[in-house]
Amino acid sequence: MKTNNQETNHYAKLLMFFIPKRFYFLGLMLIFFSFSYAQNDYEYDLIVDGIYYQYDMNTMEAVVVHPPIDVYYTGAITIPATITRGRYTFEVTKVKYNALLDQKMTSLTFLTDGDKGVKTIEQYALAYCYNLTNVVLPSTLTDLGVGAFKDCEKLASINIPENLKVLKKLTFAGCKELHSIDLPDPMDPCGIGESCFRGSGLTSITIPKGISLTDEYAFSECKQLTNVTLPDDFIAIQNSMFDSCNNLTTINFPPSLLYIMYDSFYGCPFTTFSVPPTVKYFMWSAISKCPYIKDLTFEDSQENLYLGDYFWDDYGELETVENLYWGRNMEEEPDDNQIFYGLKHLTIGQYVTSLPYTFSDEIETIKCNFTNPNIVSEKFTQKTKANTTLIVPKGTYDLFCNANGWKDFFFIEEEGESGINPNYHTAYNNDTYYTLEGIRIDGKPTKKGIYIVGNKKVILK
Repeated sequence: MKTNNQETNHYAKLLMFFIPKRFYFLGLMLIFFSFSYAQNDYEYDLIVDGIYYQYDMNTMEAVVVHPPIDVYYTGAITIPATITRGRYTFEVTKVKYNALLDQKMTSLTFLTDGDKGVKTIEQYALAYCYNLTNVVLPSTLTDLGVGAFKDCEKLASINIPENLKVLKKLTFAGCKELHSIDLPDPMDPCGIGESCFRGSGLTSITIPKGISLTDEYAFSECKQLTNVTLPDDFIAIQNSMFDSCNNLTTINFPPSLLYIMYDSFYGCPFTTFSVPPTVKYFMWSAISKCPYIKDLTFEDSQENLYLGDYFWDDYGELETVENLYWGRNMEEEPDDNQIFYGLKHLTIGQYVTSLPYTFSDEIETIKCNFTNPNIVSEKFTQKTKANTTLIVPKGTYDLFCNANGWKDFFFIEEEGESGINPNYHTAYNNDTYYTLEGIRIDGKPTKKGIYIVGNKKVILK
């Protein structure tokens, strides 16, 4: 086995081939400091029951440190609440940065003695322990560091103590066998950090009360996640929160929800999606790459909705949406008009006064839940008006037949009616021919095709 000094000399020789001579000294200094840092990382004061510690006589505390580089822990490991050496007893209060990183133990148990026990586990302290399957954390724990259990791929069981109110960035990222976890109730408002469970094996999660939002990517790439329960005081689905959760089908939206942010449900397999009336900000990219949504609803609300991500080239066109309920006015209208290319049925809510988009020319029905067409502007094409059935509330047929824009629809019927109906709008007389695009033709067409005459489609052969 090479010593640290031998390794330093070896790397110094390699360095000569890759850097100019004037940088030799700087390179050697960097190597010296890096190895000094590594040596300090593995410094220890004493060994008790096979565990390496440093101690402080002023505080009478001991901390778990990384064992020498050629030492590995295996099997079941226990970290006690106190250690005794000769006539002195020290409380074990901390597991230091990287202390147990890449170790080979299969289980780890922290003991407590009253209020004595480990209170802090620093960042990456237990990361990359690929054989670790079970962890028992102490009730004394109040601080769990960034990436503490990152890529512990076999970790299947762990408890979260009640005194631990925050899970930081990457805490359980890559823990592929961690299918469930019980979080303390309540936790801090931002108690789940960035990518905390990213790529983990969670199949379901209940986010406890107190948490109002997570950080970005909190549950992204959780391929087995199917069910999420949000607390009543939750306000935001953060950026990429459930990105690439390919099996997520069930999530509740609490009445406190205000934001649905960028790429938050990217790739999720929803077939229906409903934006609650409380939501003030909705980013199209939240769902634009969901490949199966057929029913999309923006629930009725008198408050305007801010819609972000107007550029469909970047986010897709929601081509799978067949049924759209549009119940909100927009805070700002887009500069361009996106189209739901696969849309078949559109319902317009009672509070809507302006439609921001044009829609597919293949749309079959448009249902209006408002009773005064004169205050609602529309953006339908001539082809749509010539071929789509407009369904209006009972008793409003005449209003729509005489309202700007709406009167141009060839087929209008009141709600509850179906089939050939004497109340179909017949503003165009039976001697006038129109193309399916709604373009009027002078006289009788001379070309074969399908035309609109009055309220009927006519085939000329």
